[in-house]
Amino acid sequence: MENPSHQTFGGLLDKQGAATYLACSPRYVDELRRGGKLLAVWHGRSWKFSVEDLQKYIRSLPTSAEKRSA
Repeated sequence: MENPSHQTFGGLLDKQGAATYLACSPRYVDELRRGGKLLAVWHGRSWKFSVEDLQKYIRSLPTSAEKRSA
């Protein structure tokens, strides 16, 4: 079920929707995009983020098990 607070555009989330999905601020989403850690597409007048790319980013994050062994 889709969260109605996410603004979607053809299956893409806007910056606020991506921030909600990642449980972070929209500013942090911009930092991730500018740093090349999060892919985005320009659509209309703003960047949009696919759920697939957001999930790829989440999978790339270290897990608690990795943190303990480091």
